[in-house]
Amino acid sequence: MKELEITCQIYNNVLDIRKELERKKFIFKKEFIIDDMYMHNTKTGDFSVTNGKITDSLVIRYVNENDKKIICKKNVSNNIEKTILKVDSIEDVEMHLNMLGYTKFLRLTYNNYMYENKQYVAYIQEVKNLGNFLELETKDGENQSIENLIEYVKMLNLKTGEEFNVRKAELLYNKTRN
Repeated sequence: MKELEITCQIYNNVLDIRKELERKKFIFKKEFIIDDMYMHNTKTGDFSVTNGKITDSLVIRYVNENDKKIICKKNVSNNIEKTILKVDSIEDVEMHLNMLGYTKFLRLTYNNYMYENKQYVAYIQEVKNLGNFLELETKDGENQSIENLIEYVKMLNLKTGEEFNVRKAELLYNKTRN
């Protein structure tokens, strides 16, 4: 199945976004917090930010006691290769990466409110120090396109940003550097 998703900034409060999704027959599924630590190696340049862009990333992610992992995303020939390693201890992972020369350069923390309807999964994301975002993904990417997702979000009664491929980590990184 082809995965399709978009992410855009929403200038409404979380309660208004939730009400609008429920009006569109989305059903609330769960709430959870994601805490991401972006790591890089300043000596080797591995996973470093270039011109404000995060093209490759090494992330230590904590969702809950049963969902801790390292996520590595590499851009290889314009394709994202993603590997995930489940871990038992965030502290041990950070310590071992520090011993290998990696340091944390960004922390991205956000509340997620997951909703579903027949066609889509929607995540309202309340990002600390950044604002509110909506991530919309298809359940069946075969019958959809990015343009369909954008049109769907635009027809919601919400104040959206102009971009639909927002990279929250890059936004926060650039905000904290300015």
